[in-house]
Amino acid sequence: MISDVGLASRVSDLPHYYSELCLIQADAHGEDYLLVHEEIRRCLADGCASYAELGVNQGATLAAAMLGGALTATGYDIDLSNYRLASRIFSNYATRNGVKLAVIEGNSVDITLNPVDVLYVDSYHSEDHLTKELALHSGQVRRFIICHDTNSRLGLRKAVRKFVRSSKWRIVNDCREGTGFTTLAR
Repeated sequence: MISDVGLASRVSDLPHYYSELCLIQADAHGEDYLLVHEEIRRCLADGCASYAELGVNQGATLAAAMLGGALTATGYDIDLSNYRLASRIFSNYATRNGVKLAVIEGNSVDITLNPVDVLYVDSYHSEDHLTKELALHSGQVRRFIICHDTNSRLGLRKAVRKFVRSSKWRIVNDCREGTGFTTLAR
């Protein structure tokens, strides 16, 4: 996990914070690491207004969703210490732009997810954990589930494939570039 905990003290608004985080991530992982940000914006542009994510870290994908038009954005993470430093930047943007924002500390398999259009999953990277997350939360998702790192963690790809075989969800994007992501739709 790449982070720059001092970044929040050097920038004052969400677009600047987000662009700086993108530079850090692209530098560390390559440009294709940011493809999932485009996928989040694409899903939101497809008539979706509510977004939740499991695994916030510093908030890059949460920022992508908010800047991409999410009217409701909820983030969950087992440890919000990297996000807390930037929380005022997110809160200020949400207030100024009418975004209903909530960021909650908790284990993704112990929380109750409110109904959302788009769910982004980037929490604990194990087959068993993702299997539990999909079973617990998929019923609350109306349109899309985006699972990150499915190209770099084969157990995640396996969990997604098993879930699709036993559900009404289907794979609509299986990005194999970089760490990859897999998008599911109803």
